[in-house]
Amino acid sequence: MRRKRHSLVYDQAGIISDTEVKNALNRAESYFRVIENIIRTA
Repeated sequence: MRRKRHSLVYDQAGIISDTEVKNALNRAESYFRVIENIIRTA
């Protein structure tokens, strides 16, 4: 994923599939929820 992200940032669009984008967003949302829960319980 990182290699493709760097290619996307520096080269051209269309390298990352819709599925990969959705997976990345799901991971980011999950990570955000974990951090949010840690902050709320602190």
